[in-house]
Amino acid sequence: MKVSSFWNIVIKIIGLFLTIDLIPILPQFVMTIYTQIIKNEFVSSLFIIVILIFYFLALRVLFFKTDWIIKKLKLNDGFNEDSFSLNIPRNTVLNIAIILIGAIFLINSIPELVEKIQIYFREKSMFYDGDYEETPDKSWIMLHLIQCVIGFLAIRNSKKLANFIESKNSDETNSEILD
Repeated sequence: MKVSSFWNIVIKIIGLFLTIDLIPILPQFVMTIYTQIIKNEFVSSLFIIVILIFYFLALRVLFFKTDWIIKKLKLNDGFNEDSFSLNIPRNTVLNIAIILIGAIFLINSIPELVEKIQIYFREKSMFYDGDYEETPDKSWIMLHLIQCVIGFLAIRNSKKLANFIESKNSDETNSEILD
């Protein structure tokens, strides 16, 4: 395995972790933007939108511009050899990383889902026994259910995701060579 291939994999794994970290906070950002727009505080909502754009641009660079990061950070410098023996294809390592991240995501979200369901039914039985028009909040249940589904889908479709990331990276590398 070449040193640059190793760094490509590490950078893409960092991108996967940042993507997983974005999923729980994205609904909070959307609600904050919505609240700020209702309160006519456009400067703070604009600030949050700029943060989200920066985050998505960083993810794009981490997934599809890894060679640029390696060159700018000079990650290949300081190695005596051009390659080292680790005979695992990049696609397989990405596949394993996606499975592990999906499993971590699933493992973290299942207990939260169970806890939020328990809280929902407890609140429903204690406070909302038919006297009120309102029902307990279901948004956290939906969020953790979506996280469970995303974790499951990441595990189930890890090869397709790894192939997609690799194909986009090779497409951009080929277009840079042709230009």
